[in-house]
Amino acid sequence: MTGLPTDALQVVLVIDASGSMAGAPLEAAKAAAGAFLATVRPGTQVAAVGFGNEPFVVSPFTADPSALSAALVGIQARGETALYDALTVAARQFPADAPARRSVVLVSDGGDTRSTGTLEAAAAALQDAGAGLTAVVLATAESDPAALERLAGATGGTVVAGTDPAALAGVYEAIASQLANQYRLTFRSEVGGRPSCASR
Repeated sequence: MTGLPTDALQVVLVIDASGSMAGAPLEAAKAAAGAFLATVRPGTQVAAVGFGNEPFVVSPFTADPSALSAALVGIQARGETALYDALTVAARQFPADAPARRSVVLVSDGGDTRSTGTLEAAAAALQDAGAGLTAVVLATAESDPAALERLAGATGGTVVAGTDPAALAGVYEAIASQLANQYRLTFRSEVGGRPSCASR
């Protein structure tokens, strides 16, 4: 059993910057992203996408945590929630010619209210990119965990409840640790005599 190489891990952080995230929730999300960057192994490629009325690329892929942290500072909360479009944009950040373990980590406090694309289109984009979705839901009256469960299920990902914005950093640290500590298990099949492998 061997650890998967760090440079084969690519992560897109997707941060809800709609109006309902103004103040403490958005600041907590930014701090949590910083905690994530501090936890992943050096060399991990990380990009960031924000969204309000529409998605926007905060930073392309970089292995420089300080550059990405600086880019995150400028995110401001405004508008509605184009969540599905943001996930589609996140999926498109992954380079087509660079095989890697791919993950999208989303934090949001609301259901989609603005996207031009559908949940199905977002799920298809993530599947085409080979990216699993980990969704952190800040529970509010506007949250739509059922939709996120569908998206995560379609990609082999998970949904995590984040009832307290102040606890987001710990949640992100746990996600980063889990992603960084995946392993490849190699075994020899008794049927064909050929090595097989699985990641976990």
